[in-house]
Amino acid sequence: MEADDRDGVGIKKAVGCSTENTSASITTSYQINKQMKAIFIVYNQALTERVAELLDKTGARGFTQWEDVMGRGTKTGEPHMGTHTWPAMNSAVLSVVDEEKAKKLLAGVKAIEEKASQQGIRAFQWPVEEMV
Repeated sequence: MEADDRDGVGIKKAVGCSTENTSASITTSYQINKQMKAIFIVYNQALTERVAELLDKTGARGFTQWEDVMGRGTKTGEPHMGTHTWPAMNSAVLSVVDEEKAKKLLAGVKAIEEKASQQGIRAFQWPVEEMV
């Protein structure tokens, strides 16, 4: 096992080789030393700039983003369906960060929601047990 401290996360990398079925394959898995969280943020596209600023400000460098996401909130707000009746659309972003950055992201989403509740933004958090 070799140490790999990308982004200060403190993960250890294990590399294994297999020659099963006469074809060589290499697998890599990571043991996570810090508690990592997956943060999934869904937001009205009108908030794209604010979400990008939040990711930069909190140091959440790595992320995956989806555009033109349809949906409807569970409590209030209008559907975002990209249709004539409901023209608004959402975007979504997923970032895996350490626990400290996760708390900052969730607090930032809460602050955006308080200022722009009509647009709609929600964040969800899951624990990350392993990365490959």
